[in-house]
Amino acid sequence: ASVRQPTLFDGPVGGTGLYAAAPFFSGNAVFDRGDTLLVDLMAGVEGYLADATRTYALDPVPEAVDRCHGVLLTIEEEVRRRLVPGAVPETLYQIAVEHAAAAGMAGGFMGYGENQVKFLGHGLGLEIDELPVLAPRFTEPLQENMVVAVEPKYFDDLLSTGVEDTFIVTPAGGENVIPYPPEVKHL
Repeated sequence: ASVRQPTLFDGPVGGTGLYAAAPFFSGNAVFDRGDTLLVDLMAGVEGYLADATRTYALDPVPEAVDRCHGVLLTIEEEVRRRLVPGAVPETLYQIAVEHAAAAGMAGGFMGYGENQVKFLGHGLGLEIDELPVLAPRFTEPLQENMVVAVEPKYFDDLLSTGVEDTFIVTPAGGENVIPYPPEVKHL
């Protein structure tokens, strides 16, 4: 699958596209039963952006897809609950990495092979990638009303799955602004 292709982009997925200059757009890949497709979407309201990823599966897919996706949803929820003023981005990243490792998913968490990255999410607003970054060495505490995308993803030789939602930092935890259910959509 194209997500396993090396990329110059510092993200958890690669791509082939039609040309090297545009690796994330349409390509010539034919999807077969058993494949998963990650769709990364952006929306804007009055100039402010939101970021989301959903996974679609062309059934029948390996049972591991739903199991791994369930772990990612648990990771996202654990981080969401901690998206409070004063939370440290580095700590949120570490919580996610520890959950992935405990589930036996460390090798493919947040990328495959050389595409594995050391972040879990990013701030966004007027730009799609802003501070804070949920990553090691980002120690500036979160502030109320910051907007953060949390995007746990997993890739291995057999499957690809992931979720991403955009949250507003509140004293009660992250408020999800993406109204679409995060479970795998089986087709």
